[in-house]
Amino acid sequence: MIQSQILWGNANGKMSDKGCFRGDRRCGCIAGLFFHSNRDGAYRIWQAVLPDSVTLYEWLAQPTALALAQLPGIAAETGEDRTPFVRGNSLYFVSTRPGGQGGWDIWKSTWISGTGWSHPENLGAAVNSSADEYRPMVLHVDGPSNYPKVVFFSSNRPGGLGGFDLYYAGFR
Repeated sequence: MIQSQILWGNANGKMSDKGCFRGDRRCGCIAGLFFHSNRDGAYRIWQAVLPDSVTLYEWLAQPTALALAQLPGIAAETGEDRTPFVRGNSLYFVSTRPGGQGGWDIWKSTWISGTGWSHPENLGAAVNSSADEYRPMVLHVDGPSNYPKVVFFSSNRPGGLGGFDLYYAGFR
């Protein structure tokens, strides 16, 4: 086991949280660390881009500053975005942007090679409620299923045991 240590370079700020790494370049996606931060005053999703010339292992051995950027096409004009999770060519996150069910909702954007990230879509009332949903994690389910993807998340919706409880929902 390796001792935990702070991620050097420039990914951390006073308020950085919930990161996930995307290292597979086969789908045409950019490899790097996705995280949320309020470094510009409102929480937005950022990406620290890993150069094509190095692997994650090589970079961790000698971390240097990475190119940081908010994800184009993702940032809400009003509201905030947090807790990114990347699965395949899809980015899942929570947002208080208009068009949701209320509170923090789970949204999805898809990487389109040559174009970039698609306009975010709300996962809808089957997943989101008028309360807050938070920290999505999506898994693919093996075997025959009408809903090959399952999203696990926490929510403070009525009917739980109190505070944020764990929930799941199947979707395509």
